[in-house]
Amino acid sequence: FEQFTNPVNLVPNPVNPVKESFDFFMARGWESKSVEDQIAEAEERKLTAATPKLSTTEIAERDRLANLQMARARLREQISRARSEAHKQRLKLAIADIEAQLNAQLPSA
Repeated sequence: FEQFTNPVNLVPNPVNPVKESFDFFMARGWESKSVEDQIAEAEERKLTAATPKLSTTEIAERDRLANLQMARARLREQISRARSEAHKQRLKLAIADIEAQLNAQLPSA
C-alpha cells in the first residue's frame, strides 16, 4: 500500500490506491510534456533567430526562381508524353527559354 502513496504526503486513497497512483503519474506525465514543449519552442526560436530575414524583393525573386524550376519540370514531363513532333519542338523551345532565364539569375562565379 505504501508504494501507491505519492511523495507529497497527501492522504492516500484507501478505497482505490491504484487511482491515486494513476493520478500522480498522470500529473508527472503532463509536467514532462510541458517541459518537452518548452524545450522544443526554445530550439525553434533559436532556429528562426539564426535564419536571415529576407526582404520582400528577395522573397519574390526566390519564388520566381522556384516557379521557373517547376515550370521546367512540368514541360519536361509533357515532352515525355507528347506525340506530335511539332508539339515536342514547342515544348523544347519553352524549356530553353526558361533555362535562359534561370541562367541569367545565377550569380557569375
